[in-house]
Amino acid sequence: MVKLSLLTKILPVCCVLFACVGPGDDSSPAGAPLEIHRFERALFAIDTTQFAASMQKLAERYPSFFNTHFRNIFGVIPGDTVQMLSGDPAPFRSIRKVVSNPYVRTVASDIDSVYPDLERVGASLSAAFARYGEFFPLEPVPAVFTYPASISGFRPTVWNADSLLAIGIDCFLGADYYYYRTTTFPRYITRRFTPDHLVPTALKGYIQYHFPPPVPGQETFLSAMIHEGKVLYLLDRLLPGTADSLKIGYTSEQMNWAADYERDIWAWFIQRDLLYSSVSRDYSKYLDEAPFTTDLGPHSAPRVGAFTGWQIVRKYMEENKATTPADLMDMTDAQQILNKSGYKPR
Repeated sequence: MVKLSLLTKILPVCCVLFACVGPGDDSSPAGAPLEIHRFERALFAIDTTQFAASMQKLAERYPSFFNTHFRNIFGVIPGDTVQMLSGDPAPFRSIRKVVSNPYVRTVASDIDSVYPDLERVGASLSAAFARYGEFFPLEPVPAVFTYPASISGFRPTVWNADSLLAIGIDCFLGADYYYYRTTTFPRYITRRFTPDHLVPTALKGYIQYHFPPPVPGQETFLSAMIHEGKVLYLLDRLLPGTADSLKIGYTSEQMNWAADYERDIWAWFIQRDLLYSSVSRDYSKYLDEAPFTTDLGPHSAPRVGAFTGWQIVRKYMEENKATTPADLMDMTDAQQILNKSGYKPR
């Protein structure tokens, strides 16, 4: 979990839609309806003239989330929150100022306009976590909260604790949302700030939290690619029928480019002896967010290392049907996955 300092200016973050469907069937396990706690509504509804009392009621209504959220976003020490309210300390003066900010209040109104309810989101997450429970039966369904990322500069989009998933709901108001267009965030990021990206982005963040990447200094380009591929494959299994482009964050054109040039991308990596490089600057350009892959031209897809890792893992699971998603996520030998995948793009 990342601590972020308070930003009083509005700076956004979110995601878009497009082509291709991944493996798996479209059946939706009938999980119990998933309740999404709309913390942003409760926060914006507080009486700022009775701020301390209102915040205390909010803390009592959402005790664990309240402390965790304000620790992550504003650096308030958990456990001391309610006691600090009566003294109106600096962090809470800042929160009161931001919650009262007319720009943030406009965002609050826009959230309600785009998301009058979250029934469809809840149904999608409920089905996804029912599938997740089939693969990882000992893992509880997380408590899901939405919060206003706008009060901290639209960061972070999603954050997690061990049994909690928090979604910055105002990070998914539409690619052309006014406040996104008035920030310095590049278009290749803001084009993904759409409602269609909310569920894939939230679930991807949840997976990444529970299955972190290899320890820095112990990874190679191959292991980094395979890790990205494992995350995306598990997303395949949680969201069957969802466009591949939504999972990896591509446009339809980028999705088509990556598919058309899959063989050439693999050859590029092999010819440059990149697979076993442990020097991140050699390969980070193939994994990092960008409008395209610099070495492959302005019309290329970005993150082609992640795309390639995804295809390798998909092929591995196709060829090794006894391997469960839980088995896959436990595997640490990237070379074994590559070898047993028989990956040879055409």
